[in-house]
Amino acid sequence: MDPQPKSKKKQDGDNAFLAAYSVKSRYAEAYRTLQTSLHFSMLEKEFHCLLVTSSLPGEGKSATTANLGFTIVQSGKRVLLIDADMRKCGLSSIFNLKKNQGFSNLVSDVFGRPISSGQVADYSLKDILTLLRLQNKTCRLNLKDDANEADLFLLDGHLVDIYWKNRPGPQKLANVLVENKILTEEEARRALGYQEKSAQRLGTILLGLGMVTKEELTKTLFQQMIESFRITSGMIDASFTVHGVSNKEIQPLAAGPDFDQLYQEYISAENVRSCIGEAIDKAICPTEEKNLFVLPAGSNPPNPSELLAWAGTGFLLAQLRQRFDLLVIDSPPVIPVSDALLLAPSTDGVVLVTRSGKTNRKAVADTLRRLDTTRANVLGCVLNRVNPYAHSYYHDYYSYGE
Repeated sequence: MDPQPKSKKKQDGDNAFLAAYSVKSRYAEAYRTLQTSLHFSMLEKEFHCLLVTSSLPGEGKSATTANLGFTIVQSGKRVLLIDADMRKCGLSSIFNLKKNQGFSNLVSDVFGRPISSGQVADYSLKDILTLLRLQNKTCRLNLKDDANEADLFLLDGHLVDIYWKNRPGPQKLANVLVENKILTEEEARRALGYQEKSAQRLGTILLGLGMVTKEELTKTLFQQMIESFRITSGMIDASFTVHGVSNKEIQPLAAGPDFDQLYQEYISAENVRSCIGEAIDKAICPTEEKNLFVLPAGSNPPNPSELLAWAGTGFLLAQLRQRFDLLVIDSPPVIPVSDALLLAPSTDGVVLVTRSGKTNRKAVADTLRRLDTTRANVLGCVLNRVNPYAHSYYHDYYSYGE
């Protein structure tokens, strides 16, 4: 049965947005029933991200995504609809956002932006570290301003060391260990003499000579690295340069602080400005419905599947989870392309949309089998556009996006 809008505005049956229909209509009631079914599916596990997909094109998944989001916001939740179908952009079309910057632009142009040098103020150190991590860089990040200079070493995108080059003499490792009576002055001189003849870090030399225990060194280095991180975080007017290095040129400390923990605490600090965060907020579009927002698909990329498989997509979804109660993702159909299979593992559940009279059982079974290979949590199936008088089934497996 086709839905009947309360307004005279012409509606495409596959793109009929629920806001145009009476709340008492059977069309609206069907989506309330769907919301209730999802609610019961979510009782045992808290859901923050749902994926809506189909077997084949033209089954109404974009309209289902839009209307499901519209229904959920009536309960007071803050919902973001994400158009991850960068080939067809059906959700973006429903909200007339097809030409807006969106999903693809954030992942490719913002997160994939190559960086080599510049001013920290143009990015923020938080952004630079995040981009280098997403791009899996092994490098030395040099920061320099009028007062300080520091090197931050990253191995495959992960921060593994910080070297504050002009650390005051009394705060250098050997002097701190002597001050704390962990080393004698003679031991410190001997260790520094070894360091001058080798490329090893002083901490590694001290451990090798048995002059300090790992616990003593870790405690002192942790305090030093916290101070180094505090200094580098404050270098907001510094210039920066990214130098590519080999894995052999990076010497992670034999004993030291948990740099990943330091990094996570730093980037999660609310007072740290983020141009990346600002770009994400700018791409999100409000709708006429309170608490309902849309992230458009953005520009049509030449390689949507590669874009979705990259770490930048997972990072984007993680950032969006922090901003909204629920994400509802409209993805391409499963059989023609692999996009939905790439997204499914990053979501809490999958809703499969099928259109009565269009999709046969073999196609649905094939879709479920493919989703199962990704260990997707398939919550159920929405049978769309039911017509009790239809007896034939039509399918088109291979033309999507061509």
